[in-house]
Amino acid sequence: MPETWGVRVRNWGAVLVVLALAGCSADPTPAPPPPSAASAVPTPADLDKRVKAALAPPGAFDSLGGRFSRDNPENEADPALDEEPVTSVCTDTPMRIDTGISAARIRSWGGGVQLLEMVHATSDLPGTVMLSTVQRWSRLCTTYSPEGVSNRTLVPDVPLAKPAGVDEAYSYCEKTDFVILPVRCTAVLARGNLLATITAMGADQDAVMEQLRSALPIFVEPFVKA
Repeated sequence: MPETWGVRVRNWGAVLVVLALAGCSADPTPAPPPPSAASAVPTPADLDKRVKAALAPPGAFDSLGGRFSRDNPENEADPALDEEPVTSVCTDTPMRIDTGISAARIRSWGGGVQLLEMVHATSDLPGTVMLSTVQRWSRLCTTYSPEGVSNRTLVPDVPLAKPAGVDEAYSYCEKTDFVILPVRCTAVLARGNLLATITAMGADQDAVMEQLRSALPIFVEPFVKA
């Protein structure tokens, strides 16, 4: 330890000599600038605010004969879901966000339309990463039984044009053994750290996809502004 301190003293003496010869004074190192708002880590409340803004409004499908069905969480003032699975396609172990923090909300409509929307916001996981996982998982099987409840036949890579303003889009369909609404087609949209999964339900795949494509602009509008 004494020898180390000696080296430090000798080195500091050399620095003082150089400064003196140069006619300079040793200014203190300036403090680093405070982090910008853009780089600040979001709070759960921040993420939940974005999720609420990204969801289609309850009355979005009134003109199509649809009616708001329910929200999960039920009340806007309730905390957002923080462990909601992103997908359970082709697996009995749903994909969950296991990095940083996240917030999610689910909204559904019935009547003239059968639609379900779920939006996730994350602190540090890009939506395109979540989307690519859904895409990859949907290609792993042709049939599966989530939690042993029902048999599902899966059709991956159903054609879907990427809406303007989103980073990436993907779609797949599933047919279940349910008597009512046996077909479910899902569009997955990614933008920044947001992910939306929008599902339409019905009896025929072509009709369900047509409903999904027709409704998509209504979902996209708030999603790209959130």
